[in-house]
Amino acid sequence: MSIAYLGKHPVTFGFQAAQKLGKTGKMVGCGSHAEVYEAVANGEADLGILALENQLAGIVDESTHAVIDPILTQSKPLSKSDTIVRIAREVTVPVELYLMNQSGKIEDIRQIRTHPVPMRQSRGRLDELSLGARFSRETCLSTDAAAEAASEDPEVAAIASKLAPSGYPNLKVIQRIDDPIPNANYENVTRFWVIEKHPGGTILDPELVKATGLTHKICLLFNLERDESGGLARSLQVFAENGINLAMIFSLPRRDRSWEYTFVLEFEVEAADIDRAASALEALGEFDDFTLLGIYPKA
Repeated sequence: MSIAYLGKHPVTFGFQAAQKLGKTGKMVGCGSHAEVYEAVANGEADLGILALENQLAGIVDESTHAVIDPILTQSKPLSKSDTIVRIAREVTVPVELYLMNQSGKIEDIRQIRTHPVPMRQSRGRLDELSLGARFSRETCLSTDAAAEAASEDPEVAAIASKLAPSGYPNLKVIQRIDDPIPNANYENVTRFWVIEKHPGGTILDPELVKATGLTHKICLLFNLERDESGGLARSLQVFAENGINLAMIFSLPRRDRSWEYTFVLEFEVEAADIDRAASALEALGEFDDFTLLGIYPKA
């Protein structure tokens, strides 16, 4: 079993997510989330780890585009699209971010680098630091890439996991840098999709879900049949009528119509209630075009 993850060294949160799968085998480090997807689609890895969303910073755009763009760029309805990869599972990883450089001193920093999502998670503390120090901020493809840059340039600091110095021994941790979550009863957590190659698309089999006894999530893409007042409300109403809890929804630009959108929807359902999910999807298909991206147990 081989697993593709973001990063050249086993020091990223994607690697930590891969470890939670409990599978032994080859770990395939990749330079971007798009490369993780390609490794799975091309058969270079059995599974891929893609960061989906963080509780502080929100959706990880490049991960969703890696999975969804190969479908949106096809010149055919979503329901007839050729899908190569499906979402097979989700895992969550607690996130703690640390500022580090070669000297371990803030005054030596002239530039801070990290992935765009950790940069957003650390905005408040970075703003506080910048009051007493002058440094620029630059995003890169991963926290691992940031740590590598900091290991090569004494004026660069990285925002990365506390594991980063194990891959780059000349780095010293200065301080924890991710923003606190005031009055919250939860940790800062990132949710990851686990993808696998599965040509032919995802089909809901209620009996298979029932047999697990587990709460599942179902993720899909759908296009409104008509861009009109109440169109989206009508689509979502089929889930409310069937007692389905929507967990996530966001939009992406359609490729076939200007200023119209494809919606990404994820919902939760208990195994015993999976027939209600099947009914909701059947109703949705009566007036909207959709395709399933994955059916997987809730983390």
